[in-house]
Amino acid sequence: VCSLTLHFQPKCMAMVHVSWLDPNKTRLLTVVGENKMAVFDDNEPFEKIRIYNKRVNTMPYSNSFDEFQYSFRYGDTIAPWLKQVEPLKAECDHFLNCVINDEKPKTDGNNGLEVVRILEAADISMHECGRCVELS
Repeated sequence: VCSLTLHFQPKCMAMVHVSWLDPNKTRLLTVVGENKMAVFDDNEPFEKIRIYNKRVNTMPYSNSFDEFQYSFRYGDTIAPWLKQVEPLKAECDHFLNCVINDEKPKTDGNNGLEVVRILEAADISMHECGRCVELS
């Protein structure tokens, strides 16, 4: 079981929760933006991506609770059409295309190195009681 928080500059973050023990097998990615939200559910057979027109507007700073209010926006939800592809087949096809046509892959050795650096930082953090590990 792992819960990982990643902070990106200037004001973005990601929270990852993975578990081999959890009886609820989910493959869910939620992206929250300033104006909308997108949810990718890999277990969903047809509408894998849903975009929600949903946000919270904050009012300017105030000194009293009476003046402090949130404005909630609830709008439409859309599920754009996506071509259904088998992920492993698409990955293999991309690899073969790069080899045959001498093209740079979407994820190359540098990308792999960055992934390993993040995993190593997470391992250090885990062994040091959750200490924040900064990567340059």
